[in-house]
Amino acid sequence: MLQVFGIGLPGDLKGPAADNEKGFFEDKTILDLNNEILKTLELNWDSLDGFFLSEMHFSGHAFNPLKKRARDLLSKRLINQEDWAFKDPRLCRLMNFWLPLIQELNISHKLVMAVRRPIEVANSLASRNDFDRLKTNYLWVLHNLSLLTATQDIPRICLDYNDLLDDPKQVIDGLVSFLPRAKEKEKASFIDEFLTKELNHHQEPKEIKTLELAEKLYQQISLGNVDKKSIDPWVTELLERQDLLDLFTLISTQENKNSKHLRDETVKLTAVIARQSKDLNVAKNYQDKIESDLSDFKDYQQKIEAELEEQKVWSDKLREDISAMERNLISSEEAKNTLDSKVEILENAHATALVQVEQRDNDIEKLQNDLSEERLASNHESQRLWEIIEKYRLKLVAIETSVSWRMTAPLRSSINFFRKTIFQTKSYIRAFFRGLIFRLPPENIIRQTILRRVERFNALIRGDLDSHSIRASHRQLIKERDILLGEKKMLEDKQLPLIDINIVSYNSSVWVEPFYMSLVTQDYPKDKLNITFVDNDSKDDTIEALDRLDWSKFNSMTCINNDNVGFGGGHHVGIQKGTADYILITNIDLEFRKDSLRRVVSFAMNDSADVACWELRQSPYEHPKFYDPVTLQTAWSAHACILMRRKIYQQSGGYEERIFMYGEDVELSYRYRSLGYKLRYIPSAVVDHYSYKTAGEVKPLQYQGSTLANAYLRLRYGTMFDVLSIIPLYIRLLTGSDGVTAHRKLIWQNVAKIILNARHFLRKRPAMNSFSFRNWDYEIVRDGAFYVSPPLSNEIPLVSVITRTYAGRETLLKQCMQSVANQTYTNLEHIIVEDGGDSMKTTIESFQRAYPSSKIRHLP
Repeated sequence: MLQVFGIGLPGDLKGPAADNEKGFFEDKTILDLNNEILKTLELNWDSLDGFFLSEMHFSGHAFNPLKKRARDLLSKRLINQEDWAFKDPRLCRLMNFWLPLIQELNISHKLVMAVRRPIEVANSLASRNDFDRLKTNYLWVLHNLSLLTATQDIPRICLDYNDLLDDPKQVIDGLVSFLPRAKEKEKASFIDEFLTKELNHHQEPKEIKTLELAEKLYQQISLGNVDKKSIDPWVTELLERQDLLDLFTLISTQENKNSKHLRDETVKLTAVIARQSKDLNVAKNYQDKIESDLSDFKDYQQKIEAELEEQKVWSDKLREDISAMERNLISSEEAKNTLDSKVEILENAHATALVQVEQRDNDIEKLQNDLSEERLASNHESQRLWEIIEKYRLKLVAIETSVSWRMTAPLRSSINFFRKTIFQTKSYIRAFFRGLIFRLPPENIIRQTILRRVERFNALIRGDLDSHSIRASHRQLIKERDILLGEKKMLEDKQLPLIDINIVSYNSSVWVEPFYMSLVTQDYPKDKLNITFVDNDSKDDTIEALDRLDWSKFNSMTCINNDNVGFGGGHHVGIQKGTADYILITNIDLEFRKDSLRRVVSFAMNDSADVACWELRQSPYEHPKFYDPVTLQTAWSAHACILMRRKIYQQSGGYEERIFMYGEDVELSYRYRSLGYKLRYIPSAVVDHYSYKTAGEVKPLQYQGSTLANAYLRLRYGTMFDVLSIIPLYIRLLTGSDGVTAHRKLIWQNVAKIILNARHFLRKRPAMNSFSFRNWDYEIVRDGAFYVSPPLSNEIPLVSVITRTYAGRETLLKQCMQSVANQTYTNLEHIIVEDGGDSMKTTIESFQRAYPSSKIRHLP
């Protein structure tokens, strides 16, 4: 058929035989070469093994001569004829021997695959070679699958042998797109003369059934489903039957020696083997299921063991919980007994409260009756006052219409004219003077001197002029900045001293209980606290409120009823009753923080002997006076809450008895300093002081007392300039309005007292003059006097303070580090960046020895 398309079959072709009159069309040279290749592989053409051979199977040295012969043969055929072909069924298993050589020689190639019904092939081989049909069916499957697998990547076409016999013209026309154009003459000769029905020698007998595997593969090839995806499952199934194929090989070898009976027995044996193989597969599946169940059982066993371990842990925890519950039950019974006692106390208190409520109701009823009587009396008094006003109004009308009033009218007009003339004259003189001065150049000494004097005079009138004593006071406070205070560690209970706490009360019942509770919750040993109250003749139930509280926890509690001798006088009475080395002066309208006393006492016990007192910081409004953040020294101390040495207090003579209230703390502070002692401000020891109802509140008693005390202190401690400043300060008070009711009356009362006591204060003036005065204050005032800082959470963030320094600034760096260490914010780190070296290392290490808990990082 290939000759129809002009394709030759060169070489010495194998001739016809009895069972193939037309001939085999197989090149004897290639046939012999293929037999030698099979022999090298130890195979025969009908072996059931040795299929699906890859190129690697032909890579041994034994194949090199065979490859050379094949390569030479292909080259020779290529030279002699352009389009040619060769045919041999052995190529099905040897295709991977020939294809690499064809591709190596760059020969264009295609595959024409002729397929015949497997049963017809089986009949043919049974007739010619006496082969068992089962074997021939397997040979058919193996040859075709091996060829299809090896030629997946080359052009190929499959022809059905029966289709060619039935309708050769259609088959040849179908090859036009795959092979060269057919020659009509050769085509007609091939169809009419060559093809005959007798060529199909071994048609399928109806009573014989083909192998199911072979028949299915034949149907798939006929449909053209021969791609890799379709063929691979067949190859896999065939490889799984390799043991059976090996058995067929063995049986086939014995067939030449045994009788037909043996072959029949072999067929039966094959059926038995097939059944056993099926049973074996069933057994294998069952075994796989058993192994899977066993694996699941092991997983379940591990899960059970894990759960048992968890239950053991839970059981141990349950035992612990039961033990804890038993302990809690015992504690609950004790708590119940305690609660029963408290309930009984509360019931008694409730009964007492009912009696008090009844008494209060009676008092309220009495007050309402008294109020009605007072309202009636007030109405009568109002009527009387209106009558008096009307009486004086009529008198005023009579005066204005009298002859004398009309006669003195010119005099009153003259006085008003004279006042107006003087005012205008002053304005003209001032304008002339200013015009004359400002005509001088700015650098003129006369102009500068006059303007400086005028500005100083105006500042004096306003009270804004800083005295030289303020600067002298500041120099005294900062002169010890080079001395490290060192870290003051908190003392243990046994190291803490006995202290006398002194409180002056006056109508203070509302503050008694909060003050008491803050004392009770102190972490300071209560048996080292002596409590002394001096009551300045209170009109409310302050004494009764004190008596209702339990003071047994403290070392002692004394309450002294006294005439109202003022703040300092009352404290002096209480101080004289005590004996402890340290005295705590405190207001009753404040509350201590838990560690307030321990902090201030620990600092005092580790401080130098020339310090007279230690002031606690007030909250929510911190006092705005100046204090040095390095030395913690201050010019004067507020005595709302302050710790003092008894010895120095006695040496100073105590509070000034002529200062009733406000300013006595400044006076005693200046007296301490005049004796050579220092005053400390301790910002880490804090108390909550409720002295103001609202921010910036001006209280009449504070207004009168503080302005009077300021004048007294100027007389005793001020320079001549400070003393003379009293006059313009009071003139400004009299001519102004400070929001205080009847303030002029209060000021005139102060003027009278100043005149009366001036000699007393001038007589006891100290020698030193570094006592500061500034307007009505005694120091410069820091901003934020009434700023309320919000409370911090329990977990405060770390704040980094970064300081840049360089060589030669050791003193300034030491002061900087000490001011950071004195901060009230505790979670700080100090990062010191040094330019040009590490010369500050020694200074920093020395500071860290004095402050071991400070967090300092040096970055040279």
